[in-house]
Amino acid sequence: MTKTQFTPGKLYLIVGSILGLTLLFPFASFLLVSGPKADDIEIERAKNRWKVHAELNEADKKLADNTGWVDEKAGIVRIPLARAFELELPLLAASKPRPGAPLVAPQPAPAQPTTQPAPGAAAPANATSPGPTPPAPQSQSSSGAQSTGNPKPAPKPAPAPAPAPTAPAPKP
Repeated sequence: MTKTQFTPGKLYLIVGSILGLTLLFPFASFLLVSGPKADDIEIERAKNRWKVHAELNEADKKLADNTGWVDEKAGIVRIPLARAFELELPLLAASKPRPGAPLVAPQPAPAQPTTQPAPGAAAPANATSPGPTPPAPQSQSSSGAQSTGNPKPAPKPAPAPAPAPTAPAPKP
């Protein structure tokens, strides 16, 4: 067996690594423990949210309670909501009530096929024709005998579109 010899460079590296890890662990633990707590961060964020919420409410109230121009060139002004009710209620009381929109959308009528069958094609079974239908052409097979084949059926008309979904009636 061969003995491993430690040179001074290898020895310093081993001792330095052990010493470094020994000192690094307490330092990292100290940083983790002494840092800001998650609860403190959430409390600060909640305070900031309430502050922003209060500022927005104050700005909205200021806009709602004061008159001012929205667009001066177009002649559009902003007035308080109470004043708008004072101006509009007499007009609404004097006008005749109008019917509202229907609660259920009307159902579309089923689509009727608008195309005429091709000449020589058989008519659909439910169609009425003014005169007799022409006989189907008969083809001869390669042996010379005539076959009595069935006429080709007419193409089926397109199906009617599905009715539109209806909205549920509002609850009183």
